[in-house]
Amino acid sequence: MSTARRAKVGSILAALACAAGLCVVATPASAAEPLVESGRSTVVLPVNNRPAIDISFRTPALAGETTVRVMLPRNYDATGATRYPVLYLLHGGAATYRSWTAEGGIAQVLTDQLDLITVMPDAGRSAWYTDWYNNGAGGTPMWETFHIEQLIPWIDANFHTTGNRAGRAIAGLSSGGFGTMSYASRHPDLFVAAAAFSGALDTNTPPVVAGKVIDGLAAQDGGGPGSLFGLRETQEVRWRGHNPWDLATNLADMDLVVRAGNAFPGGGGPEPPWDFGGRFLERATYDQSVSFHERLASLGIEHEWDDYGPGSHNFYYWNRGLERSLPRFMQVFGERREDPSTFSYRSIEPSYDIYGWNVAMHRGVVEFSSFDDVSAEGFVLRGSGSATVTSAPVYTPGTSYDVTIAGETSRVAADAGGRLVLEVPLGAANLTQQYYTPSGKVPPTFTLPEAQSPLTTVYSTDVSIAAVEEPEDTTPPTISIVSPSEGEVFVLGQDASADFSCGDDDSGVATCDGGDIDTSTVGEHVITVNASDNAGNTASQTRTYQVVYDTDAFLAPVDDPPTINDASGNRAIPFKWTLRDAHGTSYASLEAEDIVTTWTPIDCNSRAPGGEAVPATSSEGPTYDAEAEQYRYTARVPDPAAGSCVRFTLALDDGSHASADFRSR
Repeated sequence: MSTARRAKVGSILAALACAAGLCVVATPASAAEPLVESGRSTVVLPVNNRPAIDISFRTPALAGETTVRVMLPRNYDATGATRYPVLYLLHGGAATYRSWTAEGGIAQVLTDQLDLITVMPDAGRSAWYTDWYNNGAGGTPMWETFHIEQLIPWIDANFHTTGNRAGRAIAGLSSGGFGTMSYASRHPDLFVAAAAFSGALDTNTPPVVAGKVIDGLAAQDGGGPGSLFGLRETQEVRWRGHNPWDLATNLADMDLVVRAGNAFPGGGGPEPPWDFGGRFLERATYDQSVSFHERLASLGIEHEWDDYGPGSHNFYYWNRGLERSLPRFMQVFGERREDPSTFSYRSIEPSYDIYGWNVAMHRGVVEFSSFDDVSAEGFVLRGSGSATVTSAPVYTPGTSYDVTIAGETSRVAADAGGRLVLEVPLGAANLTQQYYTPSGKVPPTFTLPEAQSPLTTVYSTDVSIAAVEEPEDTTPPTISIVSPSEGEVFVLGQDASADFSCGDDDSGVATCDGGDIDTSTVGEHVITVNASDNAGNTASQTRTYQVVYDTDAFLAPVDDPPTINDASGNRAIPFKWTLRDAHGTSYASLEAEDIVTTWTPIDCNSRAPGGEAVPATSSEGPTYDAEAEQYRYTARVPDPAAGSCVRFTLALDDGSHASADFRSR
């Protein structure tokens, strides 16, 4: 905090309160609440005349309007062809969104040559980056909801960002350092890197005092004791649920920087002898930063620890810290790091989402649960009661998996989204809130930060997930063709669709393809359906169908069977017929080669053939009468013995036949 900002606090006591402070609201917030941009303006920043955009927002998460300052790269590509990483830069107590660019900070200079979008949100005067508990009443302000659930998606939707964890970092000073590591540890799937400068990183340090001082900061935003997380004496678990020290295990896969000075003079910055407040604040945050650093080291979590020795609580050191951290951020952004394949996470929330997984705890009190060693092969869940765990979409949709929970194996199929939904028992749900002390006196857990409440039991359930070992599938898929049926007849131009399906009870159908019914030309057609399964087996099935004309044959003066027409030998008979498609349109393109005509001797009584068929001779035809929409074909009757019978047959190119019988006089 700068000297000017400390003057605004009004007293050394208030400044001391600023130093210790850190606060986070435990009440869950809704991401569905709308975020509305209410205005924007371009400002020219001091020192290097860097332009920035100040954007005002209204949201139900906050009681009033709030402002966010956004700095774009000098050569920002407005076409969207270039995507930029984003740094969220948080201010400290008794400060504003202008802090990093106009109240001592020179972020506009330090980021001037970087392809980086810098976002500086407001967070209230108390600046503890949390949804206020308000002694159990909840409600506004809900800073975590605004920053995490609303602002980040809005920035990604309205600027050309990378839009992913690999391109997003967070940094902050003092209580903004708390906000940095609290947000990073509560939402590690959102940030790839985090840096805290003189950060209040362990609200357990010093015992008792830290909670009292931090709680008093709420007065800057109109709150009283218990507004932030509740009274520490009775709501210790809520404090710990936002405390970077208690959530340090969640930071294992993040690039981390912690910088702090020991408050002694001689660091090179402005440190007047009367700067008791700044020295006190720096010493308080230094002790908390040391505690946090030691916690990370004990967990084996890699991080940069910059204990730079002499230095007070002002922007000389914070600007230097940001300057030293930016190259590291840009290097990490350039690496485009993948999300971890295995992770661990702990939280006090009753339901949480992390790296695409969801854990919904079923319990009656507030306490920590741990979701450890999570991967596609399984996880370990710790807590009490039970939980519904919905996996990330990392499994094959429809595929069954052997899931072993607490030693018992069952088969679970992944849903259409590739997720498994598992019910995980833990043990009898605890009846008392973790760390709760009914007397309201200082509980012994203040001196043993990791200790559990005597009334809290932590159960552990191992869950393993394995793909089902299925026998080799050598059976081809089945094919069922409903339409066309074998030999089915369709009329030229008829509207008809193929109806077929494929099945495979083993590895499942991979492909099922076939043509449609083609009625555009007459004659014999074949449809083929091919199928394959996921094991590589194939099958094929065909259906033959016929497409014919809608034929009216024969027309007068010739009658169709069973009538026997009278005819004398060698007489010319005019045969007439019509050809249409399924829609009643006359077909007028029949050629001589499209028909075959014959005469066959038949028995006059039984009509059975009595000899070999001979080609018919024609004096005319086939010809088409466009006005009558008829075909005409004139053929002479053979000269058989009187009283004998013959049959005239017309075979069309669609495979159909028409016939007429004649008796010689």
